[in-house]
Amino acid sequence: MTAKELIKNLNSPDSEYSLIPFWFLNDELTESKIEYQLAQFKSKGIDMVIPHARIGLPDDFIYLSDEFFDKMRFIVERCKAHDMKVILYDEGMYPSGAAGGLIAKNHPELKAKGLFLSKDKQGDVIFEGEKGRLVYTYSQGRIRGLHYGEDDGEENQPFAADILNPDAVDLFIEYTHKAYYNNLKEYFGSTIIGFFTDEPSPVGRCREKCFAWYENLESELVQNGGKVEDLFALFDGQKNKTTELYIKLIRAREVNVFYKKLKDWCNAHGLFLCGHSEKSDDVSQLLSFDVPGQDLVFRFVAPDTGDTVGVNSVLGKIPADIAEYTGAKRNMCEVLGVCGKQDNQWDLPPSDIKWFLDYLAVRGTSAFVFHAFYYSLDGKRKDERPPDVGMNTLWWEDYRYFSDYVKRVSYLNSGIKSTASTAVTCKDNDVPVEYVKPFYENQIEFRYLPQFVMDNGNAPNFKRVLNDGDEVPFDALLEERALKFNNFQPNVRINHFKKQSVEVYMIANVGDEKVVDSVTVDCDGKVVVYDLWTGEYYTENSRLNLCLAPRACIALIIDDFNSIEDKECASVTEIVLEFEEVSQSSTVKRYRAEYVYDGAVNPVAIIEADETVRWYVNGKKVYATFFNKHACPLYKFISKGKNVVEIEVVASASNLYGDKKVDFGLKI
Repeated sequence: MTAKELIKNLNSPDSEYSLIPFWFLNDELTESKIEYQLAQFKSKGIDMVIPHARIGLPDDFIYLSDEFFDKMRFIVERCKAHDMKVILYDEGMYPSGAAGGLIAKNHPELKAKGLFLSKDKQGDVIFEGEKGRLVYTYSQGRIRGLHYGEDDGEENQPFAADILNPDAVDLFIEYTHKAYYNNLKEYFGSTIIGFFTDEPSPVGRCREKCFAWYENLESELVQNGGKVEDLFALFDGQKNKTTELYIKLIRAREVNVFYKKLKDWCNAHGLFLCGHSEKSDDVSQLLSFDVPGQDLVFRFVAPDTGDTVGVNSVLGKIPADIAEYTGAKRNMCEVLGVCGKQDNQWDLPPSDIKWFLDYLAVRGTSAFVFHAFYYSLDGKRKDERPPDVGMNTLWWEDYRYFSDYVKRVSYLNSGIKSTASTAVTCKDNDVPVEYVKPFYENQIEFRYLPQFVMDNGNAPNFKRVLNDGDEVPFDALLEERALKFNNFQPNVRINHFKKQSVEVYMIANVGDEKVVDSVTVDCDGKVVVYDLWTGEYYTENSRLNLCLAPRACIALIIDDFNSIEDKECASVTEIVLEFEEVSQSSTVKRYRAEYVYDGAVNPVAIIEADETVRWYVNGKKVYATFFNKHACPLYKFISKGKNVVEIEVVASASNLYGDKKVDFGLKI
């Protein structure tokens, strides 16, 4: 591949790189509405869906029933007609492994179990001492159900199954995967391409504190040098050699009994296994996915708190690194669920959405699962894990900007090889965070190296392997960087990799201020500066000046074979027009200005507004912008002489669906 071929592919990425919506099927399902929504998705560049049965379905609509599969068949048939792919969701809500509660209902002995610290709980006493009794018994853990009255804490909430028990897992596959195959086998491996498993939990969603356990685990702990009495530390949030061994054995059991069985079944039926495990710092479970993934929800990281704080800042990085160790072409992250502003979940501006996407992109994410597109917002449905980031956004007509961006990034990050020469070791639920913050802030490339990869002798030949707490040789690391900013840029993130034979640097500004600096790239070839948002590019030499606006994400593509003709960056002049408000509604404010163009400069109109802005020139819609400062390249659309420029500033979805109104409009 040459740089020219790479840019051609970036400008028209294949449909396999589509963003993938969780499509919340949460109301009475009609063929007309299903068809309408799928056609809408396709029209906005969305070529794949995960149909996700969700709370709000009618009480008489039963998960995994004949009626359920009739609806799924219609969905799959229409997806085929629209040339769209389907990833099947393997549960009725979540966590996965319970078959909507059918396993526990039909086989109560296979309900989820766990280890408790209790003086009076009945069950198998694993150890008894001064601190109390460690008891292995039913966890009473649940899953979220599909009907009202079946959610967390409600009377009819379904029981979780014991996913550390092979018998329960076999039933899960029989009730779910085999049932899908029996009903839709002709689409497996063509329209249907995978199964998504969602944060499986050995204990379920529990109302009491307990920990995963399985039959005879205490014997395995002792055989491997552990002390059962040291497990009391689990309940104090402490660590010791036995708790570390416990985590290792539980993870191995989870992988072998649950994940491996699912993966083997999927692969035998022409599908891949994707999804994510329960915790952000899980590591070994990701080995069992064909497409390893994680889950960025609840604003775990965010533009207002930063991208390097806390355990959740490993999101995106872990599956990208795991994918390279396992040889997986793609990795995945679920994103945007409950990611609205903390005091108003329906207030998720497009600017924040772009930040979350950039955060993941520059860590290597190559498949983006959007949480979620809601089939219905009727009644209480709009309050179930909002916001909707699909058809019910107020900027749906302009969605192609985001779907095209995701395709470019997903393509660029697929099947890549990192150039990092430094590794930082990690273990399950023990991934260094604070230790690597200076790496991010100084554009120092590194990869997380799981302990089990080292134990298996499969680790690449890194120049250096660091453990959390080791002294960091920063002088050497700074000097070894192949890309250097002239000044310290703590809000700039990079990912340096090879896409086949082409060297690429992805660069993102995760801050809220413009970054202007000179950059030196260690290369002999031409440097192509490619804007991943617009698809536009220009060429430079190895020392260049970069201007990265907030929410900018670009690729520096090294053209070693001079395959691309020189192209200068357009010289532009920023202008501020005098807009006057002409009308308003609860969701849109309209403004008008006049501009006399003499052709002397290339004007770019600059405004500030916190939401989407639609631009019209001489009565024709020409552009849409989504983040501050909004910049419209007027020179592409205007004529010499007088021009009428109109804009529409679109409100937050909270003004339509939420409980709080958000001020909006042009900031004068």
